[in-house]
Amino acid sequence: MLGGIFILVLISLGSKVASDVPNVLGFGAIILLASALALFPPWHRLPRGSLISVAVVDVLILAMLETELFGSQPGLSVLVLIPTLWLAFSFGVPGVIVAILGDYLVALLPYALSGLWPATPDTWGDATMVPAVVSAVGVAVYVTARHIQKQRAQLTRAYERLEKAVDSRDEFLQTISHELRTPLTSMMGYLEVIEDSVDLEQEGIAEPFAIVERNGQRLLSLINALIMEAHGRPAPVRRPEIITDLAETALEAARPAAARAGVAVGASQFDPLTAEVDAGEIAEVFNELLSNAIKFNHSGGTVSLSIARDDKDAVIRVVDSGMGIPVDDRTHIFDRFFRGPAAQRAVIAGSGLGLSTVKTIVDSHDGRIVATNAQPHGTTIEVRLPLVIPRAAVLQRS
Repeated sequence: MLGGIFILVLISLGSKVASDVPNVLGFGAIILLASALALFPPWHRLPRGSLISVAVVDVLILAMLETELFGSQPGLSVLVLIPTLWLAFSFGVPGVIVAILGDYLVALLPYALSGLWPATPDTWGDATMVPAVVSAVGVAVYVTARHIQKQRAQLTRAYERLEKAVDSRDEFLQTISHELRTPLTSMMGYLEVIEDSVDLEQEGIAEPFAIVERNGQRLLSLINALIMEAHGRPAPVRRPEIITDLAETALEAARPAAARAGVAVGASQFDPLTAEVDAGEIAEVFNELLSNAIKFNHSGGTVSLSIARDDKDAVIRVVDSGMGIPVDDRTHIFDRFFRGPAAQRAVIAGSGLGLSTVKTIVDSHDGRIVATNAQPHGTTIEVRLPLVIPRAAVLQRS
């Protein structure tokens, strides 16, 4: 409104009716005062419809201004579009009715006060064209606002159902994981007792026992991961660690699984780097990345792990010669429980938690992780970790 008044002042100064300037400035001062006064009432405590009074005041001021400048500024009534849009968008049907009445009040009040009504259909058309157009715009805005509000309500209901669904899932994961971990932990304990008390080679059960133990450990790791997802991971405890040592340990641990899958694993570059990290968390990152690279590979394939320095970052790359990542899956591979169609078609076992866990750990270390397709085929996962804890993270932790 004040912007429109300013434009009117400029128009008046540049025309032969500069005498209109004081009147325009006077009504501009009234609008400014009305705007200032509108800041004081406790609108949040009053019925929402009470705010309509501010728009009504704007319409009345415009009607008086139009009466004062009727002869010199015939296009002034178009300014009523401003309160009309507000009324139509925010106050529903009552707002539209008030807006339409206000449009015609601004346009016709000068005729009513002067008694000089339009004498011909053409002059009546000139007098009512602007309020008719502005009223039509107001109705269109009202319809659009109702559509937006309906969509917003639908989105809100969908969001609430999705909250509920996530809460139910987390509660289920927490409950079922605890129920499974208790007996499985007991079973693993008895396996240790058997291993300590029986000569497995002599009894001829060393190989099946190793299979049972390996799958039990895998199941226990999965259950612990589910519990961690339900509860949230604790903040990392970061200390100076030689991350190449963690990588070498992970490589050695991955070799038996790689041998069974017929995949060759190795290191292409290992710069001796020390970074402030949580050793257990980063070890899990190496284990998950190598496990995934082997799992989604093929017999005769390769997996290469490298660690290099790039300025203030340690850059970890795991490159495999496997199936690669379809373009449509790249934005979802770090989502919890996501398993792409390719993995499902190939019936590759997994929970969809591996890369989600890796990203959570990397984020908690103020790092970054990206996945790209390697050339000519396969996948490259790149992790960047700061070699020194950023000052912001230190302050937040303290």
